[in-house]
Order: sequence, then C-alpha cells, then structure tokens
Amino acid sequence: QLGHGGYNADAVNSDTNFFGDPDWGHSGEIAVTSSSGDIAFEAGGKGTGADNTGRFHWAQLGHGGYAAGGNHHGDITVIAVDGDVSVVGGGASVDNSTDVYNYAQIGHGSVNDQGNVGLPTDTIRVTAGGAINLIGADGGYSHTQIGNGGYNNDGDKHGTVIVTAGAGGVSLSGRSGYLAPTLIGNGGYHTVGSIDGEIEVHATGTTSADGVRLFSGSNTYTMVNIGHGSFFSGVPGTPAGSQSGSITVNVANGGLLLDANPE
Repeated sequence: QLGHGGYNADAVNSDTNFFGDPDWGHSGEIAVTSSSGDIAFEAGGKGTGADNTGRFHWAQLGHGGYAAGGNHHGDITVIAVDGDVSVVGGGASVDNSTDVYNYAQIGHGSVNDQGNVGLPTDTIRVTAGGAINLIGADGGYSHTQIGNGGYNNDGDKHGTVIVTAGAGGVSLSGRSGYLAPTLIGNGGYHTVGSIDGEIEVHATGTTSADGVRLFSGSNTYTMVNIGHGSFFSGVPGTPAGSQSGSITVNVANGGLLLDANPE
C-alpha cells in the first residue's frame, strides 16, 4: 500500500464507525510519476501454504486499508508519461474461500472501512501516455477500482475522478471472482452513504485500438462500470442511497464497447 493506513489501522484497532469525526482517519496528497515506464498495482493471490492462505493481499494507492476506520482524503495523482497504468485484482485463496479481499485500488477506502472517504474538492487523476487497464479479480469480494470506496465501505464518498489514456485506450475487464466488481468511480459493493463527484474518461489515442472497452466477468456480480456505486450500493429510497455527478466519456478513436458476455 502506498498511503497511510493498513490492516485495522485506526486508533481502536477495529471497524468502529467514525463518520464525520475530523479527529479520526488518514489524509494528505499522494503523487506518483513515471517518466519512462509503466505503473502497476497488482493484488496478490494463492500462496503455497495451508487452506485459507492467500487472503488480504491487496494493492492500493490511497489512504485506508482493510477495516481502517476513519475519514480518509486528499488528492491522488498518477502519471505514466510514456507507459501504461494497470490496476489488477488478485487471485483466489488456496481453498477457494469466497471472502478473499485481494483488491486493487487507486483511491481512498478499502474493505470494511467505516468512515467518509474523499472530500468534494478532492481529485483522483490518472494519466497515461499508453493504456489504462483495470483487470478484475479471480478472488471473491475483491474489487478493482479507480475511485474512493470499496466493499462494505459505509460513509459518504466524494471526489472527482479523471482518467486519461493514450495509445491502447481504457479497458475494464471483469474476471471470475464472486462479488468482484471492476469500476471507475466512487462507491463499491454493499456501501452505505451518499456518493458524488464528476467522472471523466478520455481516450486520446490515434488508432482503432485506442478506444474505451468494458468486459463483464464470468461469475455472479462481476459487473464492470464507469459510474458511482455498484451492487447493493446505498439505501434505496433514502438520502443515504443518492449517487450524483456528471459522467463524461470522450473517445478520439476506437469507439466505445460494452460487452456483457465476453468469450
């Protein structure tokens, strides 16, 4: 993890709710730049040990971490001048446990991270001279995301998300993990709280291979989306379930593809 926090990294070492309390949480700007190479955040997978190993192997650029309660915020900037940016979800555990939590994320929050993440003035900006690829997880309950939030991240999620790719375009590909969504936006599976912020996706390449492509995964609840939220996000019929903000997708060449049944 590149950011403040970690496993159960809050003052009481639990997933206690800290909504709105400015004295709890992690904050500060984060910037990563590569002038001549790729940038990748790749979650782990199976080890070689006993059953139930290969869990909690996340890769994250942002504040928070598993069950790190509190309010996390700050601008995040990722720039690969001549390379690709990849965010890759992790594998299954040795015993194929459903709840693996091998997530990959550029953004604040995590799994079971109780508190508000992002400020309305925050921006997550990911820019690549090459492609920007989000590849979903084979492990269960393992999201792949550019945005604030994560699985069971209760609290408000704010912030603008801007993704700009060059040669190779933008690709979101789900895999086989159960309840393992892949998204550009704030929120996540089974989150409670208002979610807002503008989302911009720009594909600026010059060939037919440089468009924006979304491929859903092969298991239950392996959706891919550009937008806030995910499965069971918010509380329907209440302000806690509101999701708002403009979504802009600009493609110079290569078009826009959404495939819900990839081979």
